[in-house]
Amino acid sequence: MFDKTNFLFFSSDIWAFNKTNLYAGGSGQFTFFRYTNLNLAEASALVPAVNYDPTYPTNFLVANWNGNSRGFGFLRIFSISGPVGAEVFTDYDPSGLFVSGDPGSPPWESFSPTGENFAPQQGTTNKIFIGDSRMQNVIYRNGTLWCAHHIFLPTNTPTRCSVQWWAFTTGGTLLQRGRVTTPAEGNFTPIQHRGEPVRRRARWLLALRRQPVSQR
Repeated sequence: MFDKTNFLFFSSDIWAFNKTNLYAGGSGQFTFFRYTNLNLAEASALVPAVNYDPTYPTNFLVANWNGNSRGFGFLRIFSISGPVGAEVFTDYDPSGLFVSGDPGSPPWESFSPTGENFAPQQGTTNKIFIGDSRMQNVIYRNGTLWCAHHIFLPTNTPTRCSVQWWAFTTGGTLLQRGRVTTPAEGNFTPIQHRGEPVRRRARWLLALRRQPVSQR
């Protein structure tokens, strides 16, 4: 949520609706949670996972927590569990539940250099706003959380936007992580992420759009 006076991001607001009540045309019963944290920014907004295991009792949320901290980038896991109407939001404090890339993976920036329009277009100097590195899609399937987001590289002085995808356990153990990016650090070729359905046998699809100047 953004403050209507100073327009600063200050919280992730979460509504856990009673599905049975909604499907029956009811009043829309829900439990409301507001998560605030001094480190929370719009790029760290909590994004709920689409759950393809309907009998699993916990719903998870993932946030792009810090892309560049002491040479590492981190995601953070949250959860909602408990009986309908008495749900409990868990942030795993005081330590938090984090996921990081392997030691050899570089960090990333969560915003473009200016925070303004960043992606080039062919035939015009007008650029396209890409946003920030918040999670785009999060999916829970067979005990694994899959997610993807776009990131800005290289750190400190980013010149391009790339796609980063993850697979990790609900306890924060990294299983896979990868990037779709351009081989040349200096090339200004943003790539925008669109989504990644995960199939029952852990086959998944990452759909994206490449946007070099010569093609747009």
